[in-house]
Amino acid sequence: MEEVDRRLTAVLGRLDEATEQITAAGMASAESRDALTHALAGASAPDALDAVRSQEMTVDQLAEVRATVRAVRKRVTAYLSRLGASPGPAAARTPEPTAVPKRSPNAVGVDGSEYPPEAAWAVPELPPRVREKGDHTVGKIKIGDRPIAGEFRSDQWDIWTQEARERITRLGIAAPEYLPYHVEMRATAMMIRAGVKSAEVVINHVPCGYQTKPTGCHQVLERFLPEGSQVTVSGTDRKGRPYRRTYHGKANR
Repeated sequence: MEEVDRRLTAVLGRLDEATEQITAAGMASAESRDALTHALAGASAPDALDAVRSQEMTVDQLAEVRATVRAVRKRVTAYLSRLGASPGPAAARTPEPTAVPKRSPNAVGVDGSEYPPEAAWAVPELPPRVREKGDHTVGKIKIGDRPIAGEFRSDQWDIWTQEARERITRLGIAAPEYLPYHVEMRATAMMIRAGVKSAEVVINHVPCGYQTKPTGCHQVLERFLPEGSQVTVSGTDRKGRPYRRTYHGKANR
């Protein structure tokens, strides 16, 4: 019986070592997943999306393996207890494994479209994603840390449309006539007027020019933004997949 106790206690030690190694691998894999997700933000190529999904699956699989190892350890410990043995001081001192961090779930719109988790503050107020050519983009804006009340539509004219148009002209940017109406451009004009360095926009689409050929917000925003400032745009693409990209200012005024 003592020999059985000794061997089972050794098994517990190996299970603890395995749990620590799996946890470390899970942490490293989660960090790689987050770095890959950030690096490929806004990518639409199937290979890029598959790479992110594959990394996410690796994190999940490691978490499942760790849970299985812990379940086995629990059963061995229970068996030792029934035999009247102690799991031993080395096993008893093993700390509880650190949980592998999981990425927050995507925010989901009224039509099931997915948005980045960071856009959750705005998604409930957005209509279904843009599907047809005549649909207008609708967005929510946050200047600095302050959400702006109401929604903004890409077919609306306001003072920010005018300011965006004037700045485009002043900077000599070649852009379509309709561009100043777009939510991203008006949010940027609002941010510049407020004297802050960051803004966030959540739209039920992706920036124009991202998935289409004509020059759009995707190409113009960084030339429109002053150096040292940034605008982060979150949205959902034609297939309902999350989009998020931060545009960094390159204009010297």
